[in-house]
Amino acid sequence: MRRQSAAKKVAQLFPDTQITSQVVAITPKRARTMLERAAEVKKHGDDGNCRKLSSARVQRYAQAMREGRWEVGIPIMLDTDGVLVDGFHRVNAIV
Repeated sequence: MRRQSAAKKVAQLFPDTQITSQVVAITPKRARTMLERAAEVKKHGDDGNCRKLSSARVQRYAQAMREGRWEVGIPIMLDTDGVLVDGFHRVNAIV
């Protein structure tokens, strides 16, 4: 079964909600804040169907970022409360 994107899930759950996007630089400080907020939500029982974090993947992404080989691609997604729902490996690599 193909995994449905987070954006499609949001669109289906909230058909009257407009999905917006913008390009924003995510600094290590901002990345830490995003991860802390996501951890708070997870602590209260909602894991957002997250995959297990792969430290090898985080390291590969971080290396590519350090070497200037990282390109903006798939967006990092936040819910309407600003909680990270997609992009955990990329955000961890930024930290």
